[in-house]
Amino acid sequence: MKTLNDFISTYQIPLINAIFYDDGKILVIDSYYVGEKFELRILCESSINSFFSFNEIDDISNFDIICTKNCNGYCIACGEGSYGSDGIIYVVDIAKHKLLWGIYLNNSNPFSRIDYVCEEVIASSTKGFKLIIPIKAPEKLRVEN
Repeated sequence: MKTLNDFISTYQIPLINAIFYDDGKILVIDSYYVGEKFELRILCESSINSFFSFNEIDDISNFDIICTKNCNGYCIACGEGSYGSDGIIYVVDIAKHKLLWGIYLNNSNPFSRIDYVCEEVIASSTKGFKLIIPIKAPEKLRVEN
């Protein structure tokens, strides 16, 4: 089965709101709006293999990178998916040439700006909110509306 690195290297990602790790683990995310306020929560842990056991191999989004930033030994990238309303963020450890994690959200709108402050990625959505994601603990992500 393909790894996250395999997908990212071809500018593709599985069509499920999740945090993806290169070992195949995924943390499934529920993301939604309450009025204009974007909310999210982690639902459960699963795997890329499990996702494709129940879905077609072509249930993927192609994506384009809008912004990259090299900071503190990391390459951080963000962009938009195939559908216009989706966004992607991923982080690579430059020294190890290793993809650490990626996030796909189908209703976030594209992420068009990246900042890096105190070991956290701050990804700005074109919808007006920011995702704040600790580099070493992306499961602790939070939203700033």
